[in-house]
Amino acid sequence: NILEYNILDIKFDLSKFKNQVTWSLTKLDTADVDTWTNINLANILSLDGTKGALTKLITVNDSVIALQEKAISTINFNNRTQLSTEQGTPVEVANSGKVDGYTVISDNIGCVNKWSICQASSGIYFMDDLNKSFMSFSKNGIENIGIKYGMSKFFKDNSLIKSWIPGNEAVRVSYDALTQDVYINSDKYSLLFNEKLGSFTSFMPYEGFADMLNLDGYSFAIKPNNDKTSLFKMFQL
Repeated sequence: NILEYNILDIKFDLSKFKNQVTWSLTKLDTADVDTWTNINLANILSLDGTKGALTKLITVNDSVIALQEKAISTINFNNRTQLSTEQGTPVEVANSGKVDGYTVISDNIGCVNKWSICQASSGIYFMDDLNKSFMSFSKNGIENIGIKYGMSKFFKDNSLIKSWIPGNEAVRVSYDALTQDVYINSDKYSLLFNEKLGSFTSFMPYEGFADMLNLDGYSFAIKPNNDKTSLFKMFQL
């Protein structure tokens, strides 16, 4: 028997693969091994490493969107494929159930901060750190919301790409599904974009708020402080 192996020096850091996507197999009730926790590292898709690290994976309808620091791509998962029948005459079309690479949507738009990405009813909204603007991705494609609604100069002057932590002046984007409002928050400002009206409506006194969420027909907001985190019930006396 001949064993072939390589030795890597301590300078090789194998703990992080910043541009790779890994997926689990289908979970089965009768399986001896839980495939959701026992991940097979053969199921790996490497994105373009020249476009920076993978910031976030997010779903839009039936598509899986990968946002990198300098690119946006669609993961080709479960695409429709042609299958031959047993008789060999007609051809059936079915879902492949596989990952077949990725398709680049844009290589000149990107997002560095995963907290500045949120999913809304029509698609996703995110801060474009390359072009310093506020973007949307939906069935209409990629739109520059900052330019479209006359706020391009504001975002160029106030786009902060540092990772979001309490007390840091980075941007965090949240969505309120009840009011269809998109909140663009930092420690310096809180700007409101209404998805239904399709326009920026006002500046709000919610500077430093981390996230918005909906529960039992109410809207809640989270604001972290140095020693505690506060939860607010919105639009209530």
